[in-house]
Amino acid sequence: GIAAGIALLAASEYSRRRVPLWSQPVTAAGIGILYLSIYAAFGLYELILPLPAFLFLALVVVLSVLLALRYESLVIALLGIVGAFITPVLLGRDLPDPRLVLVYILVIDLGILGVSTFRNWRWFTMVGLAGSYGLFALWLDQFPSQEVLPVHFALTSVFLVFVGATTIFHILWRRVPGFVDRSLLTLNATFYYALTFGLLWDDYQIWFGLITLCLALLYGLVAQVAIKRTGTPPDVALFSLAIAVIFLTVAVPLQLSGSWVSVAWAAEGAVLVWTGFLLARWPMRAFGLGVLALAALRLLAFDTQVELVDFT
Repeated sequence: GIAAGIALLAASEYSRRRVPLWSQPVTAAGIGILYLSIYAAFGLYELILPLPAFLFLALVVVLSVLLALRYESLVIALLGIVGAFITPVLLGRDLPDPRLVLVYILVIDLGILGVSTFRNWRWFTMVGLAGSYGLFALWLDQFPSQEVLPVHFALTSVFLVFVGATTIFHILWRRVPGFVDRSLLTLNATFYYALTFGLLWDDYQIWFGLITLCLALLYGLVAQVAIKRTGTPPDVALFSLAIAVIFLTVAVPLQLSGSWVSVAWAAEGAVLVWTGFLLARWPMRAFGLGVLALAALRLLAFDTQVELVDFT
């Protein structure tokens, strides 16, 4: 398999200038076969140990990144990444250690981060995002309940890689994010929070307010980095700040109880309206007014109910 993959890469390189449209999918096929062969060698047949296997996989990731950038080819990048994520599905879930899949996903995602730093190939990042979280969800039932924290650590690593993959290009090269870019940023946060909820809610419900607050602080930090980087389009900071505000709004009822929820939402709404005036951004003011409306509704519906029999 490895010999066949290398032969295809050599053939595509030889024919790159003569028939470029043919050479690009051949390159992607060679990369896919290398992924498949190395993964099968340690995951299916146990011919090599995990550490050498992941070193070889890391080399294939680096090679695929360099070839995609060398050919300026989204085709190579897309077909290579599709092959990488289909490989574990084709080989099945009967691995000696399911944690190897988590490391495999992270290795592939680091390659996605490398490509996305230099090229804003939105659909490439979209396929990587869907493949990573899809494989993660597919393998969740393979882990015993006592390993939930290490599994969540791996999930957090994937999430942080995609936070970088969806923002670094625009901050580094000062490019305006489009609708798909903003959708990727939102989907990453949504998938991560949904999987975190499924993993941790039963045993760690009391910590969800803190977890959500940490996510708000992280996206606030991304917004701060975008603001400090001279020339970065303001859309990056504002959209990151909007996600931070949403997480902050969710964190309040998760961590607090009783009338303190209304107090916190009222304070947050006031700050958002003030910040919206300061930055001259009407969407932020509108969101702040929405939060204030939530605080008022909660105040009227939940915090002012009294028992008229013994009320003084």
